[in-house]
Parts: sequence; C-alpha cells; structure tokens
Amino acid sequence: MKIPSLKLRSNYSIPSLGLGTWELLGKECEEVVKLALKIGYRHIDTAEMYKNEKEIGKAIKIFPRSELFITSKVLGSNLKYNDVIKACKSSLELFHLSQIFSVSK
Repeated sequence: MKIPSLKLRSNYSIPSLGLGTWELLGKECEEVVKLALKIGYRHIDTAEMYKNEKEIGKAIKIFPRSELFITSKVLGSNLKYNDVIKACKSSLELFHLSQIFSVSK
C-alpha cells in the first residue's frame, strides 16, 4: 500500500496517514507497529504519556530511518525549556534515534 504524502512549505513531505499508538502497550504495540510498517505506513505518532516509545523503537529498528516520519509529544508537565529537552532526549534513547521528527522528500 502506498500512502500519499503532503508537501510542507519547507519542501519536505509528511505521509497523509499515520498510525496512532495511543493505548498500544508492550508486545502488542511492537507487533502492531511492525505490521503497519510492513503494509506501508511510514508515519508513526506517539507521546511520552503513552508509555510505548521503547516498543516503537524496537519495531522501527529494521526500517530505513530516512523512510520514517516519527512524531511524539511531551507531557504537559514537561513544558519548561529544560524539561522539554530532557523529555526529548529520553524519547530519543527509547526510540534508538538521533532525531524524533523526520521528514522525507
């Protein structure tokens, strides 16, 4: 399945359909994300509060990073500058990524 992308003003593109991972936990989360990627999804949406970033990290590791668009959100209680940085670094470690937000052309 080829999911169309939307061109952003920055000239990057984001897949028009993404997999939301709210309420997906543990092995089920990992397997659902793997299946979604296998059938063509390339945009994975998660959040710090979902507590599933580690499982998503496991699921995405076999896919080329340049093909993925990963989005995540920090907790409302982590909106101070230093807290945002800390939360993002934690998410990056769990994802095994060097950047959370990625775009592909």
